[in-house]
Amino acid sequence: MMRRGEQNKRKDNNANAAGGQTTPSGLQRGVPAPVTKHRRGRQLHKVGLILFVAVFLISCPKNDEHNSLSHPETDAPAVTSFKGDADMKPFHSPSKSTATIANATSLIVDEAGTFNDMLNNVNSSSISSVFENMHWLMIGDSLTRYQYLHLVYFIKHGKWVDSSMRPNPTFEDTYPSWTYYFNSTNSALLPEEQCDCFRQEGGFNHSNSNENRYFSDTSRNISITYIQKMGSLAAFKSSWNATDVHNEHLLVSDVPELNYVYNNANWTDFIQNFVSKLEPKPEYVIFNEGLWGPSYYDDPAVRKRIIQAISDAGMISVYKTTTRNRRQNFRDTKPKAYELDFCELADLCYNVSWTGKVTKKFYWDWCHFHPPVYEYLNLQLFELLLNIDK
Repeated sequence: MMRRGEQNKRKDNNANAAGGQTTPSGLQRGVPAPVTKHRRGRQLHKVGLILFVAVFLISCPKNDEHNSLSHPETDAPAVTSFKGDADMKPFHSPSKSTATIANATSLIVDEAGTFNDMLNNVNSSSISSVFENMHWLMIGDSLTRYQYLHLVYFIKHGKWVDSSMRPNPTFEDTYPSWTYYFNSTNSALLPEEQCDCFRQEGGFNHSNSNENRYFSDTSRNISITYIQKMGSLAAFKSSWNATDVHNEHLLVSDVPELNYVYNNANWTDFIQNFVSKLEPKPEYVIFNEGLWGPSYYDDPAVRKRIIQAISDAGMISVYKTTTRNRRQNFRDTKPKAYELDFCELADLCYNVSWTGKVTKKFYWDWCHFHPPVYEYLNLQLFELLLNIDK
């Protein structure tokens, strides 16, 4: 076992597929189980966030040739404010239009709103009340990992990850090895985060790689969890029991040290026998399989079973559409058919298809963004979850 701070060199190769998934049958779509979590002060938090975002949007400088996301053919109007609180409704599917951050963001991207550290100029205390009584689980691939790290870094340090930070927690290639990356990013979040993380140096294999991060701030009643999921080929794996994730653990440094107490590709089993046993249990399950294929999401029966399992466990399902990448056509903002169906089935739809308008200067490879894009993704998530009707 190795302690934090030690490091190894590595070269990362393309993924080798491993694992599989079985899916149980017989579950039917039902009414979501009632959620009775304590939500004191939620409305004040919502108003505070709306005011914060409005100030943020008004302050966006225009036509910054170095920092703006612009497109010469755009005819989108400038976004300077939101509609009134009465019009701020959650969208449960992409077809339901609202004046949300999701819509505003797509216009900002077109209208050359700067992305360079704007939020760092805002006093974090102005929205500190938002970060209370939050119990979120984020499931996905590396895009969701970077969004999670961007979010919890802000919660802990009161500022967003800066694009110029080196090494950068949202840019793995700025670290000399995966072991160093896990040690360093985890150390920056101690003592709040525990990292059940391992990836073999010199090559990636689904069967012996896992990354599960558990952030807990008991003083503010916050728990944010990231669990890695890379398509249907990768199983959910954990080195720790669900009830033990917030206790202090050592990071694994080599394959022989791996000892998975949970290893199952089945979504329903994972939700029933791992997620629902986390303490505290997540209120929201924000999930996506990412860019890895093949995907069992293509099976309508699987989609229904996932939503049903989350509902049966008394949690709120939030389907996150897949972020766009540079290999797709610019301005490709149409969700795929299975995503539209997921958005209809889930309690909430976290539609991030506006990322199809992000220009190449804000990617550090073909699919991963520079930090400012994660600011928008997290602001959109705040707005969605803080404005749901109970």
